[in-house]
Amino acid sequence: MPTRDEMIKEIVSLVEESRDGWRKTAFYSDDDVMNLLEELYDRWEEAGRTGLPLDYATEEEITFLYKRALSLSADAGFKTFKAFVKRAITGER
Repeated sequence: MPTRDEMIKEIVSLVEESRDGWRKTAFYSDDDVMNLLEELYDRWEEAGRTGLPLDYATEEEITFLYKRALSLSADAGFKTFKAFVKRAITGER
């Protein structure tokens, strides 16, 4: 398993630095990811916005986000886009 710093760098690379905006959308539209990120932002705010929100994640939380970022397949962005369009046109999820 990579170190904590390596996992954080990989999360940033796979999600934040991705040229595929839909890949980022797929990551952030995951309910479990969003719930955890809300908690991390709360911790970060309480600490006076020092560092990054990921700095306030436990090892378990970093590992979860790392695995979730890795699980995004090459076509994850397309699947997210397809679901978005379907929802916009039909209202279905």
